[in-house]
Amino acid sequence: MTAPTKPSPGGPSDPAPSGVPLHAPVIDWFDDHARDLPWRRPEAGAWGVMVSEFMLQQTP
Repeated sequence: MTAPTKPSPGGPSDPAPSGVPLHAPVIDWFDDHARDLPWRRPEAGAWGVMVSEFMLQQTP
């Protein structure tokens, strides 16, 4: 028989209450404060998004 294990450190110790929806305020905040970035536009193609990711990783 093995002893029960403790939860691993780094995880949430007390999850948010299920009665408090968080997604709506976050989406509202994003709608109000999101930066207009070229790769977020509907006309952005996969190639342009990939190139922008590579360029962002090259920038210190």
